[in-house]
Amino acid sequence: MLWLIRGLPGSGKTAFANGLGCLVLDADAWHVRGGKYQYRRCRVGAAREWCFDRARAALRLGLDVAVPDVFPLGKFLSRYVEMAREEGAPVTIVEMSGEHGNVHHVPCAAIQEMKKTWEPIPPEWERTVRVMMIGDGRAPGREGCTGTGAQVNYYAYCGAGES
Repeated sequence: MLWLIRGLPGSGKTAFANGLGCLVLDADAWHVRGGKYQYRRCRVGAAREWCFDRARAALRLGLDVAVPDVFPLGKFLSRYVEMAREEGAPVTIVEMSGEHGNVHHVPCAAIQEMKKTWEPIPPEWERTVRVMMIGDGRAPGREGCTGTGAQVNYYAYCGAGES
């Protein structure tokens, strides 16, 4: 099983992934140098390749894998979906819309830009992958940028897929 967990910074992607009980491959881990998170935009492509290659290798070993990432564009998701199909692994896409604070201090302006270019999951994918939408009741408008840190009550919609 491949879990692709997408959402804006601070939406709860990594926390959700860590609760699944499977291997979590997070491109953010690639940015850790000397025990400190050191994001550099020029390293994003290399981090994504690192994560993608490890996800493929883990699926080939028969492991369940979760990949939490922003995945703002369909092309980032479709690459993983196609790879999972090649490996014979079912796919669940989880879209997180909570606001829990972003631990990497992504500026509000950057989050607003991500919102502008955000692509929805193509409706036809719901025939071949399972799609879940998870929010916390405050999230639909996504007016905030850093969240409140308050206790979260999740609400979910799930499209089952047919694969």
